[in-house]
Amino acid sequence: MLTGYFNTVSFDQKKIFFRFLQFIAFSRTQTATTENFCEQPYSIVQFKVTDFMDFIQKNNKNQYQREQLIQFFEKLQTMKPFVKIFTNESFESFTVFPSVKTKNNLENMDPG
Repeated sequence: MLTGYFNTVSFDQKKIFFRFLQFIAFSRTQTATTENFCEQPYSIVQFKVTDFMDFIQKNNKNQYQREQLIQFFEKLQTMKPFVKIFTNESFESFTVFPSVKTKNNLENMDPG
């Protein structure tokens, strides 16, 4: 009997994967710059968390909801690499999010 990927992962993993797909769609709507790190190009996307919340249609933009999304982005950094190349001569491992920075911009925050 064949089982799909989603039958073998936890609810939290499914949630993270779904949010990741939403972020990929959102990031395609944003302007990105490219920087090289260890001879690899990385796209840099800067955005307000509330803009992402609008994109995923989160109407309640309270502190708790913002913190949940920040935790999601932090989890992306601790995920196992998506690509691993291991040969007799070399090993490479690629991550999607080598860096996540957040800052509190109080002047633009909604009060609740």
